[in-house]
Amino acid sequence: MSLTSQSRAADPGPPTDGRGTGLREREALLEAILESTADGILVVGSDGQVIHANTRFAELWRIPADLLAARDDARLLEYVLSQLEEPETFLAKVQDLYGTDREDFDTIRFRDGRVFERYSRPLVRQGEVMGRVWSFRDITARHQAETRLRLDEARFRALSDLSGMTDASVKELTEFALEAAVQLTGSTIGYLAFMNEDESVLTMHAWSRTAMAECAINDKPLVYAVAATGLWGEAVRQRRPVITNDYAAPNPLKRGYPEGHVTVRRHMNVPVFDGDHIVAVAGVGNKEEPYDESDVVQLELLMDAMWRLISRQQSLEALRIAHDELEHRVAERTAELARSNAELEQFAYAASHDLQEPLRKIQAFGDRLRAKCEGSLDADGQDYLARMQAAANRMSGLINDLLTYSRVTTQAQPFRPVDLNEVAQDVLSALELEIEQSEAEVVVGDLPTVEADATQMHQLLQNLVSNALKFRRSGVKPVVRLSGRVLQAPEPEAPGKLCEVAEITVEDNGIGFDPKFTERIFGVFQRLHSREEYAGSGIGLALCRKIVSRHGGTIEAESVPGEGARFTVRLPVTRSSGGEAR
Repeated sequence: MSLTSQSRAADPGPPTDGRGTGLREREALLEAILESTADGILVVGSDGQVIHANTRFAELWRIPADLLAARDDARLLEYVLSQLEEPETFLAKVQDLYGTDREDFDTIRFRDGRVFERYSRPLVRQGEVMGRVWSFRDITARHQAETRLRLDEARFRALSDLSGMTDASVKELTEFALEAAVQLTGSTIGYLAFMNEDESVLTMHAWSRTAMAECAINDKPLVYAVAATGLWGEAVRQRRPVITNDYAAPNPLKRGYPEGHVTVRRHMNVPVFDGDHIVAVAGVGNKEEPYDESDVVQLELLMDAMWRLISRQQSLEALRIAHDELEHRVAERTAELARSNAELEQFAYAASHDLQEPLRKIQAFGDRLRAKCEGSLDADGQDYLARMQAAANRMSGLINDLLTYSRVTTQAQPFRPVDLNEVAQDVLSALELEIEQSEAEVVVGDLPTVEADATQMHQLLQNLVSNALKFRRSGVKPVVRLSGRVLQAPEPEAPGKLCEVAEITVEDNGIGFDPKFTERIFGVFQRLHSREEYAGSGIGLALCRKIVSRHGGTIEAESVPGEGARFTVRLPVTRSSGGEAR
């Protein structure tokens, strides 16, 4: 009697019910219904004997035809149990339900990865339990889809958590990524090794916690030459993921592992790339089921995200080190420059005072010589004496200018609100003789008020206006225009914040200068003309730049030769610190 089509009870003949319907017809209808269902149906009597099993049951459980034909219930049960992951649990449930009127639902897993839903309910006739009906439905595809969804969600959470670890150390990043990789691939062990620059040496960086717990090697080697590695080094040599689902199988690439090393049953590892260069190798092992391409994807995504963060950390660390080194070098250069400037100022101040004494004697004795011997000196003698006194006077002027230059910082006055209109009027009074002699027109516009050293503002404007009067064109009436305005400009120490800047312009119609000499004119003792053409020490514009620099401002010059020059000074109107710029 077939388990899939017939009952094991003796055939009593063709009885009918009260309506004349034959029992065989009803049984045939019932069997047709059972055969048409998508579930595998098994009916077992109260004595444990199989009463009926539909074709779908045999298909789902992959029962061989000869086993069905043998009608050996013990062998059938043994075959069924041999396919399950937890046969003892399933058998205990079967035995527990026999003779009861309970319904039961469960999920059973197969060794090959299939998953069934199992439903059991009592077979009751006239109030008596006659056996049980078991139904089985293959939900492997749904289970796999749900598993993939859970893995995707878990991977998303892991990647999200990993991306948020911006302040974590490299050790924290690698440990998190490695434990997540072990979990997402269903593995029990994992490792991460970093590659050297020429891809010849691997340095083991981290083992998963389970691997460390299982490994009994006291001195774990940390550095491995790629050429000497066994099967696990193939990911580097082949430059692609490598899956080994039967690690115990003979393989010429295997080199074995030392005594006490965790036993590896299955293994998968992937190279981690930065561009075309392998920077690390990550591996997992001992998954219960075979590794597949989805496991490769999980591991690669995690390791790529981890390496991006590590690269960012390394870049930030390199930037921080470079910044620290730069700050250190700047501090050293600033201190060195400050020392040099202080020494230069001290030297200039001391030298100026020391040089004044012999100059005064030269000038005094020259005056005595002229008063006493002028009548007895021939033309050459008088020329020599005049040259000597002129040189002494010029030297005295240079020394005085040098003293003025050094005093910009050594004898500076505190900053206070200074009305540049008042300063301009004082400057015009001081230059009244020069203006009259040159018949110049000086036009002064409205000038702003700034926090500054009043004395130095006077020096600044006087030098700029005096310069404009000096370098005039022959036969052309000199015109000097002094104007000012207040602008909004980015604050130097806070570019996103605006501050008020006073812009003062001194413009003339003089001889001008070649723009290629723009920087040179601000140098100490730098001249573009001979003393015979234009008198002066060549320190005036250098003094202007130093004054402007002390006030935290800038000075610029532009010119068209033969058409005049324009000097533009920009100074902060107020100071949040209330102190000097430097």
